[in-house]
Amino acid sequence: QAHRDSQEMWERLEPIPVSYTSMNEHDDHRHHCPKCGRSYKRRTHLNRHYNFECGVPKRFRCPYCHQDSKQRSQVWTHIRKMHKRAHLYCLDIQTNQKLYYPGDRQRKKK
Repeated sequence: QAHRDSQEMWERLEPIPVSYTSMNEHDDHRHHCPKCGRSYKRRTHLNRHYNFECGVPKRFRCPYCHQDSKQRSQVWTHIRKMHKRAHLYCLDIQTNQKLYYPGDRQRKKK
């Protein structure tokens, strides 16, 4: 039963087309997204972009100024730079939850 369920899951996933590696001297062997053309030096970064970012609306929000981003880490970097001494957490727009930075010792417990 479990093996059959996992087979069905793999059949539903959209495979990432093999990206071409540019031989242009300015691109330095970069991997390009087949959907939007954005390029990445590492294949793993292209995979992250393709699976979680490309064509997907921004998911994470700064609780202080409502700037949105596709990655939590970008919101935390924004808070460190723009809202110094503020608690490091962001809002997940999809689930409406607060997501705390793992090392934030100032965070308030519920």
